[in-house]
Amino acid sequence: MNKFWLITVVLAYLLMLFGIANWAEKLRLKKRSILPPAWTYSLSIAVFCTAWTFFGSIGNASRTGLGFLPVYIGPTLFMPLIAIVLIKMIRICKAQRITSIADFISSRYGKNNSLGIIVTVFSVIGIVPYIAIQLKAISASLNLLTGYADSQHTLFTDTTFYTAIGLAIFSMIYGIRSVDTTERHAGVVSAIAFESIIKLLVFILIGVYICYFIFPNVQHIFQQALAVENLKQHFVIDQKTSSFSWFLIALVSALAIILLPRQFQVAVVENTNEHHVKKAMWIFPLYLLLINLFVLPVAMAGVLSFPQGIDMDMILLHFPMSHHQTLLAVLVFIGGFSAATGMVIVELIALTTMMSNHISIPIFLRNSSNAYANKKMISFILWNRRAGVLMLILLSYIFEKFVAEQNSLVSIGLISFAAVAQFAPAVLFGMYWKQANRKAAIISIVLGFAIWFYTMVIPSLASTSDYIQQVCQNGLFGMSILKPTSLFGLTTLDTVSHGILWSLFFNVLSFVFVSLNSKASVEEIHQANLFVEADVIKLDEVNIWKGTTYFKDVLQVLSNFLGPERSKILIEGYSNRHSIIIDEEQKADPRIVSFAERILGGVIGAASSRLLVSSVTKEEKISFDEVIDIVKESQQIIELNKELRKKSQELSKASNELATMNDQLLKMDELKNEFLYTVTHELRTPLTSIRALSEIVYDNPELDEELKQEYLNIIIKETEKLSHLITQVLNLEKYESGRQKIHATSFNVKELVEEVIASLKPLGTERQLQMKLVCPNSILLIHADKDLIRQVIYNLVANAIKFASSQIEILITPFIDDIEIRVKDDGAGIHELTKDLLFDKFYQSKQQHLQKPEGSGLGLAICKKIIDMHHGKIRAENNHGKGASFIFVLPNIY
Repeated sequence: MNKFWLITVVLAYLLMLFGIANWAEKLRLKKRSILPPAWTYSLSIAVFCTAWTFFGSIGNASRTGLGFLPVYIGPTLFMPLIAIVLIKMIRICKAQRITSIADFISSRYGKNNSLGIIVTVFSVIGIVPYIAIQLKAISASLNLLTGYADSQHTLFTDTTFYTAIGLAIFSMIYGIRSVDTTERHAGVVSAIAFESIIKLLVFILIGVYICYFIFPNVQHIFQQALAVENLKQHFVIDQKTSSFSWFLIALVSALAIILLPRQFQVAVVENTNEHHVKKAMWIFPLYLLLINLFVLPVAMAGVLSFPQGIDMDMILLHFPMSHHQTLLAVLVFIGGFSAATGMVIVELIALTTMMSNHISIPIFLRNSSNAYANKKMISFILWNRRAGVLMLILLSYIFEKFVAEQNSLVSIGLISFAAVAQFAPAVLFGMYWKQANRKAAIISIVLGFAIWFYTMVIPSLASTSDYIQQVCQNGLFGMSILKPTSLFGLTTLDTVSHGILWSLFFNVLSFVFVSLNSKASVEEIHQANLFVEADVIKLDEVNIWKGTTYFKDVLQVLSNFLGPERSKILIEGYSNRHSIIIDEEQKADPRIVSFAERILGGVIGAASSRLLVSSVTKEEKISFDEVIDIVKESQQIIELNKELRKKSQELSKASNELATMNDQLLKMDELKNEFLYTVTHELRTPLTSIRALSEIVYDNPELDEELKQEYLNIIIKETEKLSHLITQVLNLEKYESGRQKIHATSFNVKELVEEVIASLKPLGTERQLQMKLVCPNSILLIHADKDLIRQVIYNLVANAIKFASSQIEILITPFIDDIEIRVKDDGAGIHELTKDLLFDKFYQSKQQHLQKPEGSGLGLAICKKIIDMHHGKIRAENNHGKGASFIFVLPNIY
């Protein structure tokens, strides 16, 4: 393809990114965004997927098969834990205006700038190679697409050089526009989210093209690959070594999500709402799944289609070019370009912030006699950070020329992951363990990086020096036990896993040992409390600043960095919120000084802001006892908050219980009213009938004898019904008051059930119901009150007659310790919501075949009372097929 046209496409794409960034910045002023904020945040985290993912995963899979997976399995499996840590990190950083991973670590350990410098320097050493492989990927794909070969090998004929300059310019324009690094880069983040979408869509598109247009399908590719002898191992995991190697790589990949400077920038600094992390918990793993969906089949297709010797990292471009699909090839280039540029831009922003805040600005402040009054500080910081971008790009370019060209994208990427993993003990222990201290952090990071450099970087430089090659082959000082690739005789792991294991092992071991055997400084104790208890402590509730300064000096310092107007608004707002009286000629309230320090921390870092504020303050050394008092006060606040939460939960529980009891009382009251209405109705109906028939007989003595007998018979039946109703009410009252005594005798329960069935058979025949008794034995003796048990069985069978459609079944089942009697019907069943109410007094089911519930609603309540008196159990349940069952169980004393 013509190089001029490809450069035009690249420029058009960059202009589109500029347009998206501008659009996002304008929408931010209106408190709007291009995509929903949670989606923008989640997609920006996908900056994790760089050219290493887009091109390098294919190359890695072509060499190792399934070996590319751990890098993506780690973040996916550990995402719930990552989210918990992220949310706490976000809270800490918002409270203390922390802007980088170096600032985070130095702030935790007493705002120590030496520690910040160490983290910054090691980050640059670890990340520059990562930036270099992005430059390599862009230039390699550009050269492959245009067929360009740099025969002159000069700076001005090198495409990598122009790529680096272009990325540096974009980063300086959109990434470094304000000195306040806590200010959100809405334009950059939106551009990164857009690039994440582009690289995903392009990767899926080229994957579908290769697997379903060049080849018949994915299955066909795998079948062909398995037929090749040396490719079979690509589909098998060596359980002896690979599983542990996978774990180590997965671990550092998961840690990279929060420790890589660019990931800390997008996931923590750029976060606008911690609730977005919850959505990212599933969006980001889904993104990783989709972008890796075609990696293995495309890699196998590449091995089958192209001869050995080609750059396997560029397989995605080789396919469309070999099939003369120019447009598709350009899209693949744009996808890879998106993956690389997104990473480089954010990484440059993060690293230059660290370099400026922890190296340049502290040097300037220490060498300036009146730094706080220097109004050119803003310009100095901005140009310093822009110079940092150029320096990092230059270092990356040099590394790409001398080292990266001889190594794969993946191997260099994993080395960078292992580098930032050395910060993990200092970060994680610092967030959850108060005893962690500065000495432990410094020693562990330095030791971890030393071992990382020796075991991982030295082997990658073997081809550049004979001496390094000798060290790799024979060990340091000729000692084989010190060979970089088999330290202490460990030979079962690959170079990357080997380096990860030893560096993290000594890192964690030294951190814990030093923390347990050394004391923290006064400032460290205070910061430890703020970090570990970040969820409950508010910075405004505690104050460790002790000294003398005037308000006008504090305001002047802020004005030099933020401008007079913004500084005044911030100070006045804080003072109003905390009822602090402002007088420019008087001494500043310590809370104002601490607030100003936090604001400056967002501009120049926590350590530099402490140095700057100290320059205008006659600070007094705070004693250890005073810090302990502050910590105790913080603990009291924490305990008070916990106690308040506990009381609130208890009140809430009590309130819920009262509400439930009230509902139950209302329901019982309603049921009582229904019961009274039902009883009144039941009493009135037979009484009305008795009175009417009695009057007829009385007023008509000449009434036919046969008709008179019929009327008298009805009067007797209605009287019996009245008597039964009154008896039920009285019985229930006796059962509840405890006045009813059990007169237990031994009897055959089968015979008792048969008697009840016989008495209710006419009613069942009237309803055209079949009644069936199932009992394994002819004689089943139980010891109970026969009359009361008869009443229970009678009530349950009579109840079943009301609901059954065609059949009632009574089953008697003997067990070792008890006897179960089950009454089944084939009716409509029991509503789940009312199942627990069936045995309540006054309750009547609304599912009878009759329009109005039949009976008083006391039958089942009486049954429950009788069974309880016999120390048995009664319940109701729906049958698996149709209808319901009422079951009661009585202890079997035989």
